Amino acid sequence: MIKRPLVWVLGGYVTGMLLAWYHCRSAAVILFMAAAFFFIYLLFFKLPKKLVNRYDSFLWFLPVFLLLGFLTMAGRMEEPELSRVFEQQATCKLTGTITKIVQKQWGRVVYTTNNTVYLPERKPYLCENIMISCSDKANYRIGNEITVYGDIVKFSEATNPGQFNEKLYYQVQNVNYKVKADQIYITNYDYSIFRDFLYQIKQKLIRVYEVLLSEKEAGAIIAMLLGESCYLNEEIDTLYQQNGISHILSISGLHVSLLGMA
Repeated sequence: MIKRPLVWVLGGYVTGMLLAWYHCRSAAVILFMAAAFFFIYLLFFKLPKKLVNRYDSFLWFLPVFLLLGFLTMAGRMEEPELSRVFEQQATCKLTGTITKIVQKQWGRVVYTTNNTVYLPERKPYLCENIMISCSDKANYRIGNEITVYGDIVKFSEATNPGQFNEKLYYQVQNVNYKVKADQIYITNYDYSIFRDFLYQIKQKLIRVYEVLLSEKEAGAIIAMLLGESCYLNEEIDTLYQQNGISHILSISGLHVSLLGMA
């Protein structure tokens, strides 16, 4: 019996994403899936000494998850039509619906979906997901429809080995562009009651940690459990980065999310 089937399933999904990342053709992926199915068939029915049993039937789903990972990532690797009409930065107007609000030390980042982007003297372009940097104090809620005036910017690519690849990082998250907002107007105050409720709980937890713990401890706990790294003490953040363990914050947050889904 093979242990930790979820790890194998996740491995199949990530393998599919990597195949898309390296721009493998669909035909090559299909051949890879066929080879995987054939190998699984050999494991179950042809090998003289059985390495698997009936509890390992999840192996048949690995090629399916590989295909799902490939299709998910392949769609995100495609450049939107908008990328072909401006170089790196352009003045724009956009309309979209808020899906996420993240606090930063300098302000907030608002994520929007179902965006329509207007460039000067250009037709409107549809864009799936955009992150908007703003420093105003407006009371945005998840689900609000907004109109934004500012500059739309493409994510930067890595130019040196080992350099952070901003473009790839946000492609994986299915975010197409970032916008530096000059003005934001709420055009529809309707909001998602459920998602806004979760956001308000998150903010209350942050306030509880800040009251009960010291500034350093609260910042670390908030960063690990709630994913809000802006509350992390600058000295601690620097120590994490200098020792190459800043990823621990992300991993801990991922583990908490998985436990919540379970």
